[in-house]
Amino acid sequence: PLLWVGDTSRYLLSVGFFLALPEVSRRRGHPFMSLIIDAMNQTVRQPYQKILLIVAAFTCLTVAYFAVDIFLDQVARKTLTPGVVQIPRWILTATMIYGLVMTAIFFIFDYFSLLQENKKEALIND
Repeated sequence: PLLWVGDTSRYLLSVGFFLALPEVSRRRGHPFMSLIIDAMNQTVRQPYQKILLIVAAFTCLTVAYFAVDIFLDQVARKTLTPGVVQIPRWILTATMIYGLVMTAIFFIFDYFSLLQENKKEALIND
């Protein structure tokens, strides 16, 4: 009866991580080192933050692109997870793709939000 516990906990950990990742990113709850960003003056900080958001979104989308290729291969081959409780591997890969794509979308939203803030500040300063 306890043979399924290890497999199930691994599956749920993977699924839980990638389903929570977009929400954590939306709330800007991901850990980061703000020491360098805080030390920058405002004129340098804003472009740097924009670049970081674009790089983060691009990275998430690139990994998701490769995950889609793996997903399609897993569906075609009907690959199962190893272990006592076997499930189609594509289920885990699908949650990974969802989490990465949604996280990238939130990074892009943050980028455009930062652009809007910059436009408002420019209008106020003019």
